[in-house]
Amino acid sequence: MEVKKLKYLNKKDRKLFDAGCKAGEQKNFKYAIDMLRNLLKHEPGVLEVRQKLREIELQRIGGEVSAFRQFLAPILKFPNLAKGPALVNQKKYSEALDNAEAAMAFDPTAIPCAKLLATAAEAADLLVISKMTYEMLHEHHPDNTQVLEALADTYGKLGMGTEEIECRGKLRKMDPKNEAYATALDEAEDIASEDRRDPEDTGYDALGGSTGSEPSEKEKEVLAKQIKMQENIVNRNNSADNRKKLGDLYAIANDYEQALENYNIAVEQASAMDSALDAAITRVTAQQYNAGIREWQVYLDGGGLSAEEIQEAKEQIINLSSERAEMLIGRAKERVQRQPHATNERFNLARLLWKYENFDEAIANLEQTKSNTQYRNISLLFLGKCLLAKRQHAKAIEHIESAIAAMKRMDMTRKNAYYTLAKCHKLAGNEEAERACYSKIYAVDESYKDVAEIMEGHYKKQLMSEY
Repeated sequence: MEVKKLKYLNKKDRKLFDAGCKAGEQKNFKYAIDMLRNLLKHEPGVLEVRQKLREIELQRIGGEVSAFRQFLAPILKFPNLAKGPALVNQKKYSEALDNAEAAMAFDPTAIPCAKLLATAAEAADLLVISKMTYEMLHEHHPDNTQVLEALADTYGKLGMGTEEIECRGKLRKMDPKNEAYATALDEAEDIASEDRRDPEDTGYDALGGSTGSEPSEKEKEVLAKQIKMQENIVNRNNSADNRKKLGDLYAIANDYEQALENYNIAVEQASAMDSALDAAITRVTAQQYNAGIREWQVYLDGGGLSAEEIQEAKEQIINLSSERAEMLIGRAKERVQRQPHATNERFNLARLLWKYENFDEAIANLEQTKSNTQYRNISLLFLGKCLLAKRQHAKAIEHIESAIAAMKRMDMTRKNAYYTLAKCHKLAGNEEAERACYSKIYAVDESYKDVAEIMEGHYKKQLMSEY
C-alpha cells in the first residue's frame, strides 16, 4: 500500500473528500464519516483523509474522553475487534483497515478500537498511520503507559530515535522502579545516533575543515588561548596523551601541519599505535587533502580562466582526490593487518573500497564481515551495492532483500537499502518493484534524496492518464 497526498487523488475522489468535509461542517457526521470511509477503502494511504475523518469523529463526540463510552466501545464493537486479526492474517489489509475504522466510528479515543487500526496499519506497512493513531491516543490518554509504550515502539520502528527517547523518558519518570522501562530507555539512547547516520558516510567525506567551517574570529581567539595553555602543559609533561590533545586543538583550528606534527610526536612516544590517535591522523590527513581540493574547486568556479588553467585545476582535483583515496585505503589496510579479527576495521576498509570503486576487493572483505551478526545486514547491503556496480542485478537484489528483511527500524540504513534496491530493479527492468521500494521510503520520509520527486512524478503521470 502506498502513501499518497490528497492533491494526487483523481477528480472524483477529491469531490468525495470535499463533500465529506462539507457534511462535517454542517454537523451531518454520519454522512461525512461514511463518505470519508468509502474514500479510504480504495485509497487507504491518504493521510489527510484519515486525519479529517479523525477530526470529524472527535467533533461528533465533543472531543473529550468519556468513561462510559470507553466501557461501551469494546462491547458494541466486539464483532470488529474479533474480525480484525483474521483479516490481517489473511493479508486483506484494506478490509482490515476499514474494519478498524468501523470500530473507531463509535469513539476514536477508545483504546482497543484505536489499537486495532494501528495494528492493521502496521501490517499493511503504513506505520505512519500507526504513529498518527497512537499520537492521538496519547493526547487523550496522557497517563496510559500502554499507549505511551506503543507510541515509543512505533517511533522506534520508524527510526525516530529522538521521539522514542522522549516517550521512554516519560515512562521512566512515571514508574522509576520499572527495570524494563529503564533498559528500554538505555537501548533507545544507544540506537538513536545510528538512526540518522548515513551508511555510505565513511567519516572522511566532508570537504570542509575539522568543524565543517572556518572558526569565527572569537572562536579563533578562544582556540589560541587553549593551544597556548596546552603547549605549557606539554612543556611540563611531554606525554603522548598531552601531545594528542594539542594536535586535536590544532585540528579544530584547521592548522593541519601543526596537528600532524604533534600526532607524529605522540606516535613516537607511545608504546603501541593507539586507535584514537590513528583515527585522528587519518582524519586530519584527509582534511588536508579536502582543503586542497576545495581550494582548487573555488579557483575553478571563480571563472575567467584560460583553457590551460582550467585543465590544470581539473587535473589537480583529480590527482588530490586519487591520492586521498590511496591514503585512506592504505591506512585502513594497515589497521586490518594490525587487527585481522576486528570486524569493524575490515568493514570500514570494505566501505572505502566500495566508495573508490575497487569492487572485487570490497566484496572479498564483505564476505568475511557478513559472518559477524552485528555487521551482517550492513555487509549484505554493501555486497548488493558492489554487485549492482558490477551489473549483477539478480545477486544484488537477493543480498539487499535479505538485509532489509532482517532490519527492524526504518532508519537511514534501511532507507538507503530500499533506495539501492530500487536502482537494482530499475536496471533489471522491474518498474513496479522499483516504485514499490521508493514508496516504502516515501511513506515515512518524503525528504529522503529525490524520492518525493520520483513518487510525485509517478502520481502526476497517473493523474494525466485518467483525463
